[in-house]
Amino acid sequence: MKKLSIILALVSFQCFGQMNETEVKAIIAVTEEPKLVVECSRFLQENFFHFADLVTDKLLSVNPKNGNYNYRKGFILLGMNKSPELALKHLEIAAAKTEINYDIYSPKETSAPIDVYYYLGVCYHRMGNLDKALEYYNKFMNETQKGSTLIPNATRRIAQVGSAKGIGTPNSNAVLLDINSPFNDVSPLISAEGKSLSFSSTRPRTDNSSAAYMEPMFNVLPADIYQTTKTKEGSWSSTQIFSMNDKKTDEVLSFLSQNERALCYSSWNDPTIYSSLFEQGAFTAPKQISLSVANGKEKVAPYNMQFVVSTDGNTGFFVSNALSGKGGWDLFMVEKKGDQWGEATNLSMLNSDADEMAPFLSLDGKTLYFSSDNAQSIGGFDIFKATRDVNGMWSKPTNLGSIVNSYSDEVGFSMIADGTKGYVSSNRIGTSGMYDIFSMDITENPSGISVLDGRIVNTKGNAIPEQSYVTLRCLNCTNTMETVITPRMRDGEFVSALEQCKEYELAYYYGPLTNKPYRNRFKTTCQTGFEWINKKVLIIDEDQVIVPFPTYEIKGVVVDMESGSPIADAQVNLSIDGKTTVVTSGANGIYRSDAIASYEFESHLTGDLNANADGYLSASSKINTDLLEDSVITVNFKLEATQKGFIGPYMVNYQFDRYNLTDYSKNKLKEVIKIMNDNPSLAIEVRSHTDSRGPSLYNQWLSDMRAKTAMNYIKQFVVNPSRISAKGYGESELLKPCGDGVTCSDADHLANRRTEFIILK
Repeated sequence: MKKLSIILALVSFQCFGQMNETEVKAIIAVTEEPKLVVECSRFLQENFFHFADLVTDKLLSVNPKNGNYNYRKGFILLGMNKSPELALKHLEIAAAKTEINYDIYSPKETSAPIDVYYYLGVCYHRMGNLDKALEYYNKFMNETQKGSTLIPNATRRIAQVGSAKGIGTPNSNAVLLDINSPFNDVSPLISAEGKSLSFSSTRPRTDNSSAAYMEPMFNVLPADIYQTTKTKEGSWSSTQIFSMNDKKTDEVLSFLSQNERALCYSSWNDPTIYSSLFEQGAFTAPKQISLSVANGKEKVAPYNMQFVVSTDGNTGFFVSNALSGKGGWDLFMVEKKGDQWGEATNLSMLNSDADEMAPFLSLDGKTLYFSSDNAQSIGGFDIFKATRDVNGMWSKPTNLGSIVNSYSDEVGFSMIADGTKGYVSSNRIGTSGMYDIFSMDITENPSGISVLDGRIVNTKGNAIPEQSYVTLRCLNCTNTMETVITPRMRDGEFVSALEQCKEYELAYYYGPLTNKPYRNRFKTTCQTGFEWINKKVLIIDEDQVIVPFPTYEIKGVVVDMESGSPIADAQVNLSIDGKTTVVTSGANGIYRSDAIASYEFESHLTGDLNANADGYLSASSKINTDLLEDSVITVNFKLEATQKGFIGPYMVNYQFDRYNLTDYSKNKLKEVIKIMNDNPSLAIEVRSHTDSRGPSLYNQWLSDMRAKTAMNYIKQFVVNPSRISAKGYGESELLKPCGDGVTCSDADHLANRRTEFIILK
């Protein structure tokens, strides 16, 4: 009877894969509670978590205290990767009453299975309460049936708690990137030099074109591949979607070549590896990559995912659930045989009886990073690494520790070539969505490696020609064959790992027809550790040539304002982007500095320059410009001697019987303001005068008003305004002999109506 009732209850429901959310909600609205319990069970067993969640919410609305319903809700929240705090509330209600013989299909079941203790442990584990997590893991192990499929998971989780206590508290300084969305953001791949970040995301497209292909199991959109790049200000740009994405399927990124001309991706709903090439301004239609395991004894075709390739293109790594593996998902390695991939071998020395996922290979190919939920993890999936020696032997995997990992899952890791900055996707506490991308400072410290970071810059600001390339040849290595390197088309960047203590030659080709490429030789350090080798060149489209990159510098001459004679030993302070450099002028008054030599073509330069010399007032100048082909920025200074006592000539003149400032007068005062700010210790007296027309007492008052008006205007714009005083002299100090009874021109009277500026100290 029980079996028959279940069959009857299922008649109204379609095949899950053919149903959508609206249809499920409609059925829920008219279905009785006992049938809903059965349907919820079916959804759960088929992993249709979203549909099960809809049914469970309906059941909880009917009976919110039901332990079975609360268990289902907590289980679903964890399964859908929602907040463990939300799941905990339901699981704690459920744990009040457990049943060893729990019947998932019984509408009369009001208890929770013993499994609830395991999931309570997971919640507390992810939340960082290790003691409470261990309590519930042990409670589950003590009370569950011997054949429970969760026993291996609980055993591993108990070991992970021990690992967590040994490794320490996870890094709290990980930065949640602002490129994240409220949806899954995964598989971060940072470029070797750190200027571009590619990733996959289930966010809606701007045109909402993928909305019709919502995945019903977890209610998520198909994943697409996106990219963001570093701006001049150091922030991440708005994300751009890759052209080869299919709105119907997942594209979960696993590999993007340094030149961004080849990528590989997989799909959770179709665990097959695909590749696409960037040609003629767009990615080609994806092609499947077929890989086979070495022993050839597989009873079923394995699922293969997450393919990554070494820099030379000859070695690949991927994950597979092949029957020859050690756990569920294992790491495999495959090597090129001519133009084809050979048989893959299981990396048994790296794999565990748990799952290994998301391989990432260092630029030099010596270190493999991957995710694993083995017993050495501190919680769920952690990032591990293993190194390969010159004989091809792998080291024992080691946990990257709490600087990268958390008590939740880290699935997907990459880092810049020097090992100082890492990027990881994680569902740790504090995420804005299900999985988010974090950055953190790390100390991987790759040693014995130099990395070439080159760039070809188009003088027109355009993408470089697709046919441009570089050849790299080691002059004193065992292998002196040239290696062809194609740069990123959008910005001309190219990267390559180098041997240390060697001499190399670079040759730059505009295209295959280039007869005389620009060549450049350089040496790598003989010191162990890490070294960046930076090389930049310019591409001239009109001439179809590549030429040396300009070396930027600042120079100028410092002269006497009155005589034009050069001033020797003048100090010029250059404050560029928060860094200050001091240079001294020579006997000819010329100064020069390479303080901006490291800046790139098209960089925007801002800064302040200040020149000073004994016996002179200081002067300043600002820089606010884009760096273009001109390699020298020229800033000249004319310094005013202080021996005269007067600052000037910056005299302010007035209309007859007026003390207000005209626009012309204000412009003159701005010149004084600049001198005051350039010379913060300078003290001046503002002296104002009138002509001889009008009573002398009135003229004295008028001159005082003129002096105070000028002083107050200056004080608004200078530091330490107390160093400015004002005094009126009436008609007592005439410039022109226009005293009482003397006939003078209007111009002479105007010359007498003036304000002067006298240096006091």
